[in-house]
Formats: sequence, structure tokens, C-alpha cells
Amino acid sequence: MNFERLKLFRCLPLLCTACYSSAKEVSLNPEAAYQAIRTKQFQAAIGKLDTLVAAAPDSARYLLLRGYAKDELAQYDAGIADFTAALYLNPTYVNALNNRGHAYYLTSDFKKANQDYSMALRLDDSYALAYGNRALLRVAEGEYRLALSDISHGLSLGDSLNASYYNLRGYCELQLGNPRRAVAALNKAIQMEPLYLDALDNREEAYRLLGEQTFCRHDSLLVAQLRGNK
Repeated sequence: MNFERLKLFRCLPLLCTACYSSAKEVSLNPEAAYQAIRTKQFQAAIGKLDTLVAAAPDSARYLLLRGYAKDELAQYDAGIADFTAALYLNPTYVNALNNRGHAYYLTSDFKKANQDYSMALRLDDSYALAYGNRALLRVAEGEYRLALSDISHGLSLGDSLNASYYNLRGYCELQLGNPRRAVAALNKAIQMEPLYLDALDNREEAYRLLGEQTFCRHDSLLVAQLRGNK
């Protein structure tokens, strides 16, 4: 198995809308910043958010959004600084903990990433996104059984990113030597997203291990076609 394949598996978006707001935000119009983020104009979003943060320095929400935009530009240390500032204003802000944890993960500071995800879950044990992100971290550390536990918790909460969770479950089952269980999980991911390249790639490997050459070749050809179309 190629672990790099999983590192490119971006299933867990950082942007969350359930954010803390200060009273000063009522008089501001953040829509232009939101629109820049939605259209992936992250540098423009940072400029607009700089203005908003200056006008409302006690807004954890604006700091969170600016940190997100910085992360998207691979400015991870700057993003971490914004998430930390947001947490200074609101220590129980689980979205900021999750996002900072992800930034730590992207900089390979797995210990701090785990601390942030785990704190977010202590504050809100129904926060499915943090379960998924912690599962991805545990995969990076080779803790596949712990990752499966987190995935199961995330799925039990009815998270909207179930295809990604099932793909990650399938990958973990492969690493644990359970290709048939992997196929069952990956089938669910592919049912939800029929052109899910990572899931097809992982299912191809599972079929290969099971000796099911017809299914393996089918997935192999489809993966090659999808890669060729990119």
C-alpha cells in the first residue's frame, strides 16, 4: 500500500459555520470575505478578514476564518496563530480546536494535533468532524484499530461526510489484513460517490489481495481512466 495516497485524502473540510460571534459583528458586513473563501480566493479573503479583525478584535469567528484561509495557502504557522487567538477569546471553541489540530497535523506535529482533537471531543462528544480528523491522525501513526474506533463514532453520529469515513475505514481494514471487510466499507463509499478515486484505488488493492481478478481489473481500468481524464 502507498501511504502517500492516503495523505492526499482530503475528506475533512475545515470551514465550519457554527461559530462564536461578538456583539460588534452586528454592524459589520462579512459577506465579501465569506464569498472570497467560497470561491477559493484565499489571499483576497485574508485581506478582507484583516479589516474585519481590526474592526472587531474580539471576534473569534473572524480569526477562525482567517486561519482557515491561511491554511489553504499552506501558511500553517500563521493559521495556528489565528486559531490560538480565537481560543484565547473562546477556550471552548471546538471548531478552532479542530482546525488548529488539522494545521498541526499538516505540519507533522501529531502530539499537538491529538491534544486539540481530543480536547474538542471532551468538550463536545458529538463533534463528528473531530473523530474523522483524529482517525486520519491515528492512521498516520499506524494506530489502525484506534482509527477504526474513531471512524465508528463519527459514522454513528450521522456525519454528512460518510463516503470519506467509509473509505478511511476500508483503508484501515486493509492495513489490518482484512480485505473482505475493506471491500464492504469501500463499496459503501463508492455507492455514495461512484467516481471516488481513493476508494476505487483502495478497493482494487483489496480485490487483488482476495484474488478476485475480474473485479480488481475493473477497478484498475476505471482508476486509470479517471487519472487520465485529470
